[in-house]
Amino acid sequence: MHDDDAPLCRNAADVAALSGRRARLIGDYVEVDLRKDPVPPPEYRGRAGVRLEDGRVVMLEPGWAEAGLRSEDERKRLAGKRVEAIGSVWVKPPKPPRPIAYPLAPCLAPVESVREAG
Repeated sequence: MHDDDAPLCRNAADVAALSGRRARLIGDYVEVDLRKDPVPPPEYRGRAGVRLEDGRVVMLEPGWAEAGLRSEDERKRLAGKRVEAIGSVWVKPPKPPRPIAYPLAPCLAPVESVREAG
């Protein structure tokens, strides 16, 4: 399947319409503070997402997933840049393999690719 085959996802309405399907997210790469009560300043611990045009942030992998810890190289290279991320988009993340507390934020899982948008 080619990247161009995946429908474009630019906002929360697209996330809802495409939930459970492969999609291309276009937006800004941002690091995410997943603390329960985030008191400034933010604490970034390797999690990242794509901020869509309406401000909605879609996590790159669920908050409970090890794959959600993005590499330092990726975070430095893409921070604040416009990106295209491809994978299955979810309004609510898939459930973890064992019961744990986790954020119910929209996510892309599994992430197939994240690259600077051309």
